[in-house]
Amino acid sequence: MLQLFSARRPASSRRVSGILLIGLTLLALLAVPRARAITVRPPTFDELVAEAGAIVRGRVIAVEPFRTLSADGTPIIKTRVTWQVERALKGAEDRQTLTLEFLGGTIGEDSLHVGGMPVFRPGETDYLFTEPNTRVICPLIAAGHGRYRVLTDPATGSEFIARDNRLPLTAVTEVNAPLHATASASKTAARGLSPETFESLIRQTLARITASRHAR
Repeated sequence: MLQLFSARRPASSRRVSGILLIGLTLLALLAVPRARAITVRPPTFDELVAEAGAIVRGRVIAVEPFRTLSADGTPIIKTRVTWQVERALKGAEDRQTLTLEFLGGTIGEDSLHVGGMPVFRPGETDYLFTEPNTRVICPLIAAGHGRYRVLTDPATGSEFIARDNRLPLTAVTEVNAPLHATASASKTAARGLSPETFESLIRQTLARITASRHAR
């Protein structure tokens, strides 16, 4: 479940539900902080691969919060994130960069926070599973379930795949596990899937889905 609220500091489908669109009228930056909740049904790995408009590996090269208006004229903050595309596994084959916009962000003392929305920083490397229509509140499939980090094990120097919550992804069956889950004592970076294995599983799933469609 994602928690959505706006605040002024320092005073203190499977797609994001349309309920949030209705709630946007409550998101004025100077309003009294309040919370709204929506539900996201996590996809299976097959669903994640099948439903994604694009699947890419990319490195974050720019993060730019900006002010804009919602459809009803409410002032909001969004964040524009740009990746250098290192590899396209589905769609976006001719793209050198990928730019997506996310609801939320901070400009000066004004902040619009969306609980559960992925947060990106320059220099990070991610695998992204994007919505077919990226002009939505969160352009990733099922929000954080559509983002997989590429992290480095400090003990070995090897890259491994982690979920949005930074826990190692040890099997693709874990993609629909709650993102607020905590790590078990035995779940170490060494057990995380390698990027090569993750990409191989994506390609295998794409091939299986394509073959199944052609057989119909």
